[in-house]
Amino acid sequence: MKQLALARWFNNVSIAKKLYFVMGTMALLIAFELFALWFSVNTLSSIRAYVGGEGLWSKSQKDAIYHLNRYANEGDEKDYRAFLDFMKIPLGDNKARVELEKETPNLAIARQGFLEGLNHPDDIDGMIKVFRRFREIYYIDKAIGIWAEADPIIGKLIPIGERLNKEITSSSPSRERINQILLEITPINQKLTQLENEFSFTLGEGSRWLENLILKILLTIALTVEFAGLLFAISISRRISKGINEVIRVAKQVAKGNFHDKAAIFSKDEIGVLAHSFNTMTRNLEQHINKLREADKKIAESEERYQQLFNNTTDLIQSISEDGKIQFVNNAWRKKLGYCDDEINGVLSIFNIVTREHRDHFINIFQSVIKDRDTQYIETEFIAKDGRKIQVEGNINCRFIGNSPTVVQCFLRDVSEQKEMQTILERKTLLIMKKTNELAEAQLKLLLSSLETDKR
Repeated sequence: MKQLALARWFNNVSIAKKLYFVMGTMALLIAFELFALWFSVNTLSSIRAYVGGEGLWSKSQKDAIYHLNRYANEGDEKDYRAFLDFMKIPLGDNKARVELEKETPNLAIARQGFLEGLNHPDDIDGMIKVFRRFREIYYIDKAIGIWAEADPIIGKLIPIGERLNKEITSSSPSRERINQILLEITPINQKLTQLENEFSFTLGEGSRWLENLILKILLTIALTVEFAGLLFAISISRRISKGINEVIRVAKQVAKGNFHDKAAIFSKDEIGVLAHSFNTMTRNLEQHINKLREADKKIAESEERYQQLFNNTTDLIQSISEDGKIQFVNNAWRKKLGYCDDEINGVLSIFNIVTREHRDHFINIFQSVIKDRDTQYIETEFIAKDGRKIQVEGNINCRFIGNSPTVVQCFLRDVSEQKEMQTILERKTLLIMKKTNELAEAQLKLLLSSLETDKR
C-alpha cells in the first residue's frame, strides 16, 4: 500500500518536484557511494596501520633480543637499557589490546598504549575502530588472537633480562649460567617469528578480502546509481511523453473539426493540468463554434429573407457610393430602368440617369444626406435605358462604418402612373370647371335677358 501511495504521489507531483526528487535521490546515492569509498579507504588505511604496527612490533622484538645478547656477551649496561627501551613497544601495544578487549574500554588508555607502540597518531583512531567494529570478521579476529598469543610469549623476555642483569651485576658472574639463560631466548624468538609471520599473513589475507568486498560494494553502488538514474529518467520521460502525445493526438482531432474526443489525464502534474486546460479550451471552443454556427445560420436565414424581400419587392432599391456610382440594385430597379449589371455596378452614375430638370435638386439632397447623416424624402425623375422618364419618390439615407459613410441607399417607388392619373384628373377637373363656368355664364346671361324683357 505504501508503495502504491508513493507511486501515486510521484505521479501527481509537479515535474519540477519529480526532477528535484530524482536529483536528490541521485545525490543521496552518490553521497552514500562517496561515504562508502571514504569508509573503505580509512578502513584499509587502518588495516595497513596494523601491518605497519606489526613491523614495528617485530623489529623491536628482534632489536630487544639483539641487545640482550650483546649485554650477555659484553656486559654493557647501555645494551640492557636499549633492551628495555625496545620492549616498551610491544608492551605498549599489549596495553592497548588488553584495554580494547574490555566490554567498556578506556579509549584514552588504548590510545596511549598505541602511542607507546610508536604507531602514528593519525592512525590510532582508525586502528581502535577496526579493532572494535570488525572483531567479528574472521581475519581480524584471527589476527587479534595471534597478537594475544604473542604478547605473553614476548613478555617472557622481561624476566629473562632481569635474571641476566642480576647475574651480570653479581659479585661473581658465571658464564655458564649466562649461557643457560641465553638458551631460553632462542625458542621464544623462533615462536615469535612464527606468530609474526602468521599475523602478517592473516592481515594480508584480510586486507585483500576487504579490498574485494569494497570493490564489490562500490561497484554495486555505482551500478545502482546509474540504473536508478536511468530508470528515473526513462520513467519521467515516458510519463511526460505520454501526456504530451495524448494532448497532440487530441489537438490533431480538433484541427480536423472533431471536438468530441478528450485528452486522457494520467497525472496531476503540469502535463495533467495542460491536458485538463486543453479539454476545457476544446469544450469552450466547441460551444463557441456551435454558437457561431447557429448565429451564421440565423444570419444566412436573415440574409436569405432580406434577399428575397430585396429582389421581390416592387420598390426600386439601390446603393450608391459617395461619388455617385451605383453599386447594387434590386430586380425591380433592373426591370424598370432596363440597365444590365455590367452597365450598373461601379460604372453607371446616378447623376446621369436623373433628368436634367431634377438633377440639381437630387444632388443637393444627396450631399445633404451625407453631410447631415439623416434620412430625407425626395421626388425625382429617372431616365430609363430606352429613354422613358420614370417619376419616383421615397426615402434616401446614408449607411456608415465608423465615422465614414459607406453607401447612400435609396428606397423609391415608381409613381409615374399615379402622376399621370393625377395629371389627367387635374385636366378633367379643369375642363369640368371650365364647362361649369361656361354654363353658369350662359344661365346668368339668360337670366339677365329675362329680367330685361320683364321690365319692358
